Amino acid sequence: MATEAQKKAAERVFNTIIAHLDKSGLKYNLQQAPGDDYMIHLQARGEDLPITLFIVVDADRELIMIKSPEFTSFSADQIDMAAKAVCAINWSIADGSYALNLENGAIMWTLTTSFRGSLIGDETIFY
Repeated sequence: MATEAQKKAAERVFNTIIAHLDKSGLKYNLQQAPGDDYMIHLQARGEDLPITLFIVVDADRELIMIKSPEFTSFSADQIDMAAKAVCAINWSIADGSYALNLENGAIMWTLTTSFRGSLIGDETIFY
């Protein structure tokens, strides 16, 4: 359970993210998140595919989590190959990582950063 200080810090971070999204002209939906968390859902157009993002501000753990489900999934007979590909990709990317769900073959990109004891500005959000 988040303390009052954690809740206030999470609210500040959430408001910073919303202000940046508004300034950028991106459309988003706010969604109910469990506990003291905030969740934002948005879709943007990438170079060739739409990108879905879920941004979660976790008050208790003082984290911002950005998750992006990929539009690709793998069948059971492709899981070993997909796992190797995910490992190879993760080896070379600077931020975030991909995860492979072994049960349904879905892939999710995730980036997590702490806001504990720090200020999150537009530069960080834009990055």
